[in-house]
Amino acid sequence: MEGIPIIKSKLLGILTVILGFIFIILPVFSSIFTSQVLGLSIVVFGIVSVFAGLNRELSKGYIIVGILLVLFGIILIFNVLALPILVALEFYIIAILMIFYAILSLFERKSLETIVASILLIIFSIIVFFIGKITILNPVMAPIIIGLALIVQGTHIVLINKYE
Repeated sequence: MEGIPIIKSKLLGILTVILGFIFIILPVFSSIFTSQVLGLSIVVFGIVSVFAGLNRELSKGYIIVGILLVLFGIILIFNVLALPILVALEFYIIAILMIFYAILSLFERKSLETIVASILLIIFSIIVFFIGKITILNPVMAPIIIGLALIVQGTHIVLINKYE
């Protein structure tokens, strides 16, 4: 019985690698499909939120959030570029937060290791920022970057379970 979770996680790793290759080989299809599935999920969540608001004596917060979710979901369903733009914005936000964290770390700690780590974090955040810029300028790059990340994650899952 102990081997079953390892088999499941190895299968998960293999499926993740396969999904990563699909994202790389068919980036436009992957982007459209992912955007539409995500958009449909958000629309359903928005509708549920509206009904939850109506059932709670017309709670305005649930209704407003539900309507906004439905609108956002519709944008994701019908706008092919919405998902890559969101991915690019995510890269920008992560890069900015990494820079703030590195700067705070530089001022807070004075050891050589933390200074080097902070400088490396600033360099990595600049790279992440440029990945966001590449994604905005070329939306097809978003699913390719996601595909590469899926391949790395899937490989990691398979290799971790190999040594357990």
